[in-house]
Amino acid sequence: MAGNFPREHKYTLGEKIKQSGHELLDLVALANAARDKRETLNQLGIKLESLRVCLRLAFDLKIISPGKLEAFNRQVENIARQISGWQKWASKEKGV
Repeated sequence: MAGNFPREHKYTLGEKIKQSGHELLDLVALANAARDKRETLNQLGIKLESLRVCLRLAFDLKIISPGKLEAFNRQVENIARQISGWQKWASKEKGV
């Protein structure tokens, strides 16, 4: 994705978006391995919201098209729903 960014944003915003994706994957792996998943799932939600803001900024800077933003937002919403379901499950497991 960052390859399509203008030079002035490629190594800032583009790299931040790419790094956020990697961090999301790392957090999913951590949550999957953790006994008490709640804290990691909260971090995952925060990281996802940060990614959403970066994508909106890329759209506002006219780096990504409305169609791409819509596609990214659909994926982010799917992930957010999965996190929410996982959080509910984790809360039930801990009796909260």
